[in-house]
Amino acid sequence: MTRKGWLLFIAMSVIWGIPYLFIKIAVRELDPTVVVFARVGIATAILLPVAARRRVLRQLRERWLAVAALACVQIVGPFLLIGYGEQHIASSLTSLLIAADPLFVVLFALRFDPSERVSGLRLVGLLIGIGGVVTLLGLDVGGDAYRLLGAALVLLAAAGYAASALLIKRPTIATLPILGVVTVMCITTTIVLLPLAMTRLPS
Repeated sequence: MTRKGWLLFIAMSVIWGIPYLFIKIAVRELDPTVVVFARVGIATAILLPVAARRRVLRQLRERWLAVAALACVQIVGPFLLIGYGEQHIASSLTSLLIAADPLFVVLFALRFDPSERVSGLRLVGLLIGIGGVVTLLGLDVGGDAYRLLGAALVLLAAAGYAASALLIKRPTIATLPILGVVTVMCITTTIVLLPLAMTRLPS
């Protein structure tokens, strides 16, 4: 691997892991619902004016329901599951378990997306990856029921990410402007979580 390749790999590792560290710190003091609401609320406040100025939201009028459903699978569910999961496990384990996302994509593709199916060496790699996740859980979680619950919640979040990756490929979503899709997803999440977040604000 070239020096540039190593630098990019290190940078990606840091970028991948840092959010889970900050989430771990935040959920020590705040309810995960409040943390997710704040994250997505800030994103909405930034994206909405940009999307409105570029007039990309008009193109989503007839498909906003599909985008809203995608928001529940890709943001609402996973973000909450990760927040609650990190109340019981370390941020480092969280980031490693989320990396199981591609494994779930391949597993779901066996039923829902033939283009993502694997065979041969790729299938062997998938089985090794699954074995690695199982080993990691056994070594890091042990018999602690709360840590096992936290890990299960994070793996469920990874499954949500994988399912949404397949949903995004469908024509109803894939043909829409990405800025508009992300903006509507953030708006949907903010609206869905608003009532819950308001009841769980810190004193």
